[in-house]
Amino acid sequence: YPDVLSRQPGLVAHHLSEARLAERAVPYWEQAADEAARRQAHQEAIAHCTHGLEMVRLLPDEVQREHYELQLLVRLGNSATSARGYSAPEVGESFYRARELCSKLGEERLLHPVLVGLYFYHANRAELRTAETLALELLHLGDTQKDRVLQVDGHKTLVNARYKLGKFAQAQEHLEQGMRLYEEAPWPVTLLEQFDDPGPHLLVIGGCVLWVRGCPDRARQAVADAIALGHRHGHHLSTAHAVHMSGHLAELMDDWKSVERANEATMALV
Repeated sequence: YPDVLSRQPGLVAHHLSEARLAERAVPYWEQAADEAARRQAHQEAIAHCTHGLEMVRLLPDEVQREHYELQLLVRLGNSATSARGYSAPEVGESFYRARELCSKLGEERLLHPVLVGLYFYHANRAELRTAETLALELLHLGDTQKDRVLQVDGHKTLVNARYKLGKFAQAQEHLEQGMRLYEEAPWPVTLLEQFDDPGPHLLVIGGCVLWVRGCPDRARQAVADAIALGHRHGHHLSTAHAVHMSGHLAELMDDWKSVERANEATMALV
């Protein structure tokens, strides 16, 4: 039944797991988690990852076991972020174990989502120096590999960290460099599905930076562009973040009616 294999990977994974066929079950748990995340059904994706990790423990080969564990932990960390918040304990636990495995296995490809996840975990716990260090590591990795995606995420995280640390001139530089790179080509759809769209994030935090730097018209336009971009790309989490943070800009402007509207619009997206 090839249609069942492609359309219902969770069902296939369940039956293989019941039969204790771990090596065959784990890839199907990964597919099921990916399919759920694409639908932004992150609680379901978390459950699939958890079942997959249970099966991983049954694999006899250590290297194979750790590769599968790493892949599932990245998925788990991303979906836990979307479902339970950036600073949820399981987010930090998943990404720190994943980082340990990246180092052990020499896996640079998955270091990208791991560093992004750890950055937001610490930033949302107000551990800003640690967050800034992780953001610099991410940008350095992107520059070393000449990887546009990594570079954009490095600038995105540094806009955020340096705005919160009061390094406003540096934050504006990261906004401008990040948006130049972001606009070079369409953002990969697979990355939109797996985590977020950095464009709205860069623009909405950048708008707050521009206000502090004395550019009110550019600030308003950046935030409006962030919300429009989020809606255009259809990424729910990125749109909700942009709408919510538009209220922060309104707060800086002492525009309390707009703060109220932003809060109402954010709640309508939940």
